Amino acid sequence: MALGMSVAPFAGALTKTDGKRVAHLTTAATHPYIAASVVSRFTRLGRNFIAIGSDRRAPIIAGVNFKALLVGTFAFSGALAAL
Repeated sequence: MALGMSVAPFAGALTKTDGKRVAHLTTAATHPYIAASVVSRFTRLGRNFIAIGSDRRAPIIAGVNFKALLVGTFAFSGALAAL
């Protein structure tokens, strides 16, 4: 391998600061994070997520549909990972 050649052929394309590519990547990374942050902080769904993460028995005692919320959480996480 010659000096100065990249090991990954597309590594240079992801680090170019031509404006548009970096802006699109940043937007795609930050919008789902901001949306999840708002949901977890200000909605009942977010409080239920936190309750499930803290203790498995507490949401059941509080009347939260534990299994449906847990499956939905994993499905949403998988969808975000696919992005």
